[in-house]
Formats: sequence, structure tokens, C-alpha cells
Amino acid sequence: MPYDEDRLRKAVGEKSFARGRTYADQGQVILLSASADHVLAAAFGADDYTVSLERRGPDVAGRCTCPAYDDAGHCKHMVATALLANEAAAAGKMPADNERDVVARIAQLDRRSLEKLLLGMAMQDWKLLRSLHFALGLVWDEDLD
Repeated sequence: MPYDEDRLRKAVGEKSFARGRTYADQGQVILLSASADHVLAAAFGADDYTVSLERRGPDVAGRCTCPAYDDAGHCKHMVATALLANEAAAAGKMPADNERDVVARIAQLDRRSLEKLLLGMAMQDWKLLRSLHFALGLVWDEDLD
């Protein structure tokens, strides 16, 4: 079932919809993983962002790591993701459900391997490291943000 473009346009406004169309057309968003009710994408521009869309009946819900999402609750990256998902579905070229595969593989890891993987990732991504600090109840110097 495709994302309803009219409903999406109404939800985000004409400006965000048009900018999303441009991002999709210029290849600034790529689909990474898809299932019947979820799409994961990467958006590239001045910065890189992660977009996650969930289908909730006829509505689109989701999240983007860009500042515009934090301000408005939607963004051009989400629009581009929905439009690309529609095009990929129509062409029969949706990406595999990579998230499900990753979850299955993580479930097979022993504790030490999982700890090593997570720590290695956190040492390459300060935002993840900060999130781990908060999740583990450790002190994080707010001056580092």
C-alpha cells in the first residue's frame, strides 16, 4: 500500500512536500530497508540523517534525525522517503527488510561480542556514546555538546 501523497502534502505543507520531491529526484535520499509497515532511509546533504517511517493506516508517522523534524515534527527527508518508497513499490524494487536480518544476527551474538560491537560503534559516534552514558546513568559533561 503506497503512502498517500495528497495526505502527506496536506500534513507537511506544499513547501516541505516540494523540497522532499526535489531531494528524492536528486538522489539525496536512499532507501535502506523496508517491510510492510516500516521504511528506513538515509538522507544526504549538508549533514547526513536517518529517516524512519511507519505506516499507521492511511497516515505516515516517523522520525528524522534532522533539526527540521525536531522543530516541526516532519521534514523534507520524510517526504522524500515516502515518495521513494512509493516509486520502489510500484517498480517492485523495495529494499530487503535489513532491520529484521540485523535483529536476528544480533540475537545470535554472545554477550562479549555484543559488548565489543556496541563499544566499538560508540567510540566512533559521540552521540551514541552520549546516549550510552545517559542510558547507563553515567555522568556526561554537558559542555561537550
